[in-house]
Amino acid sequence: MPSHTTAGDTTANQGGGGAGASATGFYLSTNSSLDATDVLLGSRTVVALTAGTADTGTVALTIPTSTGTGSFYLIAKADGGGAVPETAETNNTRARLLKLGPDLVIASLTVQGFWMAPLGYNSHPFTRHSTASAVAGSFSQTHVGDDTDTSPYPDPALRGISTAAYIRNMSVLIKALER
Repeated sequence: MPSHTTAGDTTANQGGGGAGASATGFYLSTNSSLDATDVLLGSRTVVALTAGTADTGTVALTIPTSTGTGSFYLIAKADGGGAVPETAETNNTRARLLKLGPDLVIASLTVQGFWMAPLGYNSHPFTRHSTASAVAGSFSQTHVGDDTDTSPYPDPALRGISTAAYIRNMSVLIKALER
């Protein structure tokens, strides 16, 4: 699949006379010097320029599918077709390094399921009286030893025990009773 990019340049006339309309060409190269092996990717039209003026523009470029991965250069050449006679033809190019290849990113992230919120839980472990309600940031409170307590243990009321600790304690009690 070809890669697409946009390139921009400013082509300037730094000479003393006017220059007719021309085109700036964009080439893909394996080095920073333009030569006959480089691939023309596209060009943009540059308006006629009087001395000391410039024309800025962009062009959409397609890098061929056959291009491998690695480091390449994008070379812009003013007057790519050689249509404008100039006082210096050796200063018409500028190169920029390109890195071509895969670039992995996380394009999307989803989470399925649900997250448990802490549960406020008031219960009496030895009677059928219990209620549960979601209360952010709270933990269960287990009351043992009140006047409705039917447990064989004379412990005073335990307050502020977490749900996890309550379940652990009850599991130990149930296992002990099953013996």
